[in-house]
Amino acid sequence: MIAVMACIVFGFAWAGKTVTLIDGDQEIAVKTRSASIGEFLEAQKIVLGPEDRVVPELSAKLVDGSRVVIKRAYKITLIVDKEKTEFFSSADTVGDVLKEKMVALNTEDMVVPEAGTVLAENKEIKVVRVHTESQSIKAPIPYNTRRVPNPEISRGLSRTVSRGQNGQEMQTWKVTYHDGQEVSRELVERKQIANPVEQVLQVGTGQQVSRGGNNIRFREAKEVTATAYTYTGNNTANGTKPGYGTIAVDPGVIPYGTKMYIEGYGYGTALDKGSAIRGNKIDVFLESEKDARSWGRRKVKIYLLD
Repeated sequence: MIAVMACIVFGFAWAGKTVTLIDGDQEIAVKTRSASIGEFLEAQKIVLGPEDRVVPELSAKLVDGSRVVIKRAYKITLIVDKEKTEFFSSADTVGDVLKEKMVALNTEDMVVPEAGTVLAENKEIKVVRVHTESQSIKAPIPYNTRRVPNPEISRGLSRTVSRGQNGQEMQTWKVTYHDGQEVSRELVERKQIANPVEQVLQVGTGQQVSRGGNNIRFREAKEVTATAYTYTGNNTANGTKPGYGTIAVDPGVIPYGTKMYIEGYGYGTALDKGSAIRGNKIDVFLESEKDARSWGRRKVKIYLLD
């Protein structure tokens, strides 16, 4: 009886079986008498790489209808904490790779691609460390300016009645960092801690002044810095010979041809320009170098005529 039973068991073990072998994209049915998966792969002359994996494991017994799956290892590039490593893995998903490499994830960390993504050849996996923090800062609240018309002030000029002052508020921001670099900030709360103070300006509306017994009507007044020059042998920018009443200007501020009245000088026309004349500056022509030196540099009001 013992001998008979032994023969029966031995016969089952060595009986032919049909096994499905899956290796990558290939799936074939194979007839075999191998007792274990290890023996089966050896009989089929299938070579495994050091990181390749077999499911079920090599020691598992084969039965008719068994499915043997070879998980070939892929080359993986893993970037964590700004460090890049390359290796081979037969893990099924991105999450499995992270477990295999014992990469600990914080609650807010991001994984690209997502942890459930199935692995493919030459896959790059990046772990982005996400950190958020709350920041409180004091920020200015701009003041408003109230403009009050005043006909006693020339149009184009203004006078400060009371200076404005910025208010202040406490702002709370949620700041998000990816791998230590700020990527976004969100204003969560703002609380006013100081009220702004309004600025009051008197704005000129007057368009007439009396000078030398004459009433001068103008469209705009300006306060400028005035210097003086005399004849150098060169014509003006408009090609005319300079003379008394020729004024050098910044044509971007005062266009050529503009007629004006200059306090302390008289009437003039914008006909010239100078390399040092920029913005609210003018250069008045005087007949001699002595007069030009005597004029010096001064603040004056000019009235741009209609």
